[in-house]
Amino acid sequence: MVNTKRKISWQTAKTTGLPDGCEIDLETVVVTICGGGNGAHAGAAMFCHQGCKTSMYLSLKKEVAEMKQGIEQGGIECEQLIADEHILYQGAPEVSNDPSIVSESDVIIVLAPGFAHESILREVKPFLKHGALVGALPACGGFDLLARHVLDERTEDVTVFGTVSLPWAARIISYGLRVEILGTKEELPMSCHPRVPLVPIVELFNLMFIGTTFPLGNDFLEITLWPANNIIHPVSYSGNETLPTWGESLSPEGFVISISAGHFVWPMEELGGEPLSLRSPYSMLDWTISRLQNEITLWPANNIIHPGILYGRWKNWEGTPLAEKPLFYVGLDDFAASKLQGMSDEIQQAKIAVEKELGLTLSVPQLSGFLLQSYGREIGDKSSLKRIFQTNPGYQGLTHPMRLTGEGKYVPDFCSRYLTEDLPHGLAVLRGIADLVNVPTPCMDEVLSWGQNASGQEYLCHGEMTGKDVSHSGVPQRFGYHHVSELIF
Repeated sequence: MVNTKRKISWQTAKTTGLPDGCEIDLETVVVTICGGGNGAHAGAAMFCHQGCKTSMYLSLKKEVAEMKQGIEQGGIECEQLIADEHILYQGAPEVSNDPSIVSESDVIIVLAPGFAHESILREVKPFLKHGALVGALPACGGFDLLARHVLDERTEDVTVFGTVSLPWAARIISYGLRVEILGTKEELPMSCHPRVPLVPIVELFNLMFIGTTFPLGNDFLEITLWPANNIIHPVSYSGNETLPTWGESLSPEGFVISISAGHFVWPMEELGGEPLSLRSPYSMLDWTISRLQNEITLWPANNIIHPGILYGRWKNWEGTPLAEKPLFYVGLDDFAASKLQGMSDEIQQAKIAVEKELGLTLSVPQLSGFLLQSYGREIGDKSSLKRIFQTNPGYQGLTHPMRLTGEGKYVPDFCSRYLTEDLPHGLAVLRGIADLVNVPTPCMDEVLSWGQNASGQEYLCHGEMTGKDVSHSGVPQRFGYHHVSELIF
């Protein structure tokens, strides 16, 4: 099918909006990826292939040297699986350990573990150009609070964005040379500050990323709480229209849409977890609006999945090494699935309490809903949470993080990012938000207590978020927030 849309530059789209019949010329978009891991490899190859001028910022000289050595052999090659189709492409980004490389960048994407977000933001802050898009994939775990803390006054002249998780399950085959995308999410909820973006970020990201579209939310708290009873596909906003006022309603094509905080939203309780789609009278794009960026923080994703599966597998481990690495997602048993469901339920209770406290409606799904939204077309058996994990092709063959012993056997690695990242910038943040709205969380407490003991961290102490490592986390209490209203960016 021939694309008949007229291409316009990103600078023009930022200034005048995106007219009907036009799309952004990705060759006019400058992107910097901060990070050098699985997701960074995939993003670098993809954005180069899509036409963006792409660079990578790595803070360590050793990483830069290794990355350049691989790229000089022809670029990063990526094989991407979408449904049953394999796509092959490659790209050769510029690589540097000088943070000033972001000075001409339109989009700065942090694709790095949560514990690295603060240092990266501090390093690039002096070089951010006016109007840049600055965000993280993923951004759950209080990224918005961290960005507000570090970027300070710069949050007023850049767009801060974040998503619930990575768009893919990716694995490096050879550093700087080859990466494999094992599974691609169809939709990935994203939120921004300002909540109604001044630039067409959704249209841009829908072009930059292959196989994934980005529903737009209106605040970060939803992403923090996000696991998808309430997933919707409402009306898009290009930046040129006059928004209805708070509480006003309109009915394009017969659907009643309520307006809240400047966004078009379906009444969540009517959706029952099933995505709805509406062709917008304002735009020819179909995408969803997820509600609060704090919703991103609340979404149930790696923040409960990784610690929960580890807890289920290793809570009674007595130290005996294993002959093989056990399967991670596919090896999920009934006990671990029950703990995941319990934490997902507690997120829903926290969501309801936040809604009552702030008078908002949040789109935060159950964990099963999030997985079905992300991988629905690929999952073989949707009958239970356990079977959703076990029959997701993107999860096949992935193993627990393990360390090799001198005898050639394996023991669990409790210092992996599944605990060192997904506790301080995931589960502990959820627990901190629940504390702000006085919601009891016995399942979260059980998993968090085990995880912090196993990994030598401390966030939950005598039932309160006052542990010694809170100061290195995204927990709201770290920033002096003691009421949920303070979390609204």
